[in-house]
Amino acid sequence: MRRRIGEDGWPVDIEAKLIEALLQVPQASEASRANLEVFARTLMQAAELGEFAELPRFRPAYQDATDLELRQFGEICGKLAEHIRTMRRPAYLALESEGMNLSALTDDLIRAAETALYAGGSITEEDYICSGPRKQQAAMVTDCAAKAFEKLAGRRPTYTTDPHNSQRSGAWPEFLDRVFKALDIDASVNSQVRAPSTKYTPR
Repeated sequence: MRRRIGEDGWPVDIEAKLIEALLQVPQASEASRANLEVFARTLMQAAELGEFAELPRFRPAYQDATDLELRQFGEICGKLAEHIRTMRRPAYLALESEGMNLSALTDDLIRAAETALYAGGSITEEDYICSGPRKQQAAMVTDCAAKAFEKLAGRRPTYTTDPHNSQRSGAWPEFLDRVFKALDIDASVNSQVRAPSTKYTPR
């Protein structure tokens, strides 16, 4: 995960914040420190995997947007190749002395610019399916948090819903809210809290 800096200018101890959140789960005080640390690290791993899954290169796009990105890529490669070709001796030698093979890089950039001209032809129709970006990080962390909640509390993650404003409350939503804040996840707890609960049937 990316390191976060707190308001005090020091790195945020995410694991410690997650352990604080875990301790708010009913009966969590009976768990060992080692178990709490395992739960905290598992939540961090879920957040990291979810963050990776949300990278732009894993998202679908419209054909017009794809064509634009390929065209821009080709233009950038061409401009950089031309820039290398027009560099004067001091700058050129300075980069070469650091181990860069500018001649080979120029050739690669030219090939990349040419490839971008026809690369769109290899894209399948499925790649063009466009939907809103799913909050995979939030979903993965929610599933992981639900398992931790059930292990610690000894009961399934449930909530109550206010009939007037549809706001969800209870130990489970409160725990998930603390987890999201500890991991700096920008997602609606009210929406995400339903996902794991639908996987459980009432006792």
